[in-house]
Amino acid sequence: MCDLIHHGPRHAGGETVHHLSLDRTIVRARWGERGAHPRQQRLHFDSVADARAAYFERVDALEAQGFLDASAGGR
Repeated sequence: MCDLIHHGPRHAGGETVHHLSLDRTIVRARWGERGAHPRQQRLHFDSVADARAAYFERVDALEAQGFLDASAGGR
């Protein structure tokens, strides 16, 4: 399993947090304001390669939006 937590830029309402995890053919995404109940999404893929590609696409998109990788060691 691969877990990644991204913290977004702070704003008047607080801080937006995205937590992504990859477990073989499943990508799980949780996001929302820090301290609030997060929204959740679970995506199932036909292959490990497809799941990995989708996971890293999301990571790249978050980084492009200014989110910072808060996981130990990065990718």
